[in-house]
Amino acid sequence: FWMVILLFVMYAALATFILYLLLRRFVARQPLSRSLRLFAPLFVAGLLGFGMYNAYTPVVRHQTVFINKKMDKPLRIGVASDLHLGILFGARQLDKLTDIMKREQVDMVLLPGDLMDDTVDAYLKENMKPHLQKLTAPMGVYATLGNHDWFRDQKRIKHELEAAGLTVLANQVLEVNGVLLVGRSDDLDRKLLEGQNTQLPVLLMDHRPTSIEAHARLPIDVQVSGHVHNGQVAPANLIVRTLYRLAYGYEAIGNGHFFTTSG
Repeated sequence: FWMVILLFVMYAALATFILYLLLRRFVARQPLSRSLRLFAPLFVAGLLGFGMYNAYTPVVRHQTVFINKKMDKPLRIGVASDLHLGILFGARQLDKLTDIMKREQVDMVLLPGDLMDDTVDAYLKENMKPHLQKLTAPMGVYATLGNHDWFRDQKRIKHELEAAGLTVLANQVLEVNGVLLVGRSDDLDRKLLEGQNTQLPVLLMDHRPTSIEAHARLPIDVQVSGHVHNGQVAPANLIVRTLYRLAYGYEAIGNGHFFTTSG
């Protein structure tokens, strides 16, 4: 949080300096100085407000893809990642997510990791379970574990997710209505497709989009990932594009279709 504040202060300082250069020939020094002193904190406050609005206002993106495997009917998939349920995100945001999935009439929901913010303490304290239980779909709600789920409170997080009705695939494969659903937890297993019937449509939940180019050579039809948050705060969104093949959005690579949500 303080790193973000410092970054916004730097942005405000830069904007204030540019305004000074533009206006110093047209506005007297004293009133210009007073105005810029007022402008700088308002600019920081505006950035914080805009950031909070973005954080708490979900945006739905639609994408239609075609795969070269036979399916009985089209499949409508809802994807949401990196909920980080905890102090900042909780029951109200879960209710929003449920409303979105119902409105979009999805057949299944995929949640590729970082559902909890390190522990289940806030989840239990705020009694979020009834709200998470509302998230349903005809073919089920499936999740895999991300780094914030896996490395600190893994057993309790998995237990609470399953208690709320989610199917957690922690480095596991499951056949669902003629679809092969794979859950890969945070770069931990690379051999989940061995011995599986990959003639079926293969959907992969992989928390980190670090292995997309390798997965494009495997019989994976659709991969959904998160983790990157599109850099969270500019200019980090530009930096992560140099670190990941697909830091945000959609790309067709080989026979596969790859998605990375900003969470």
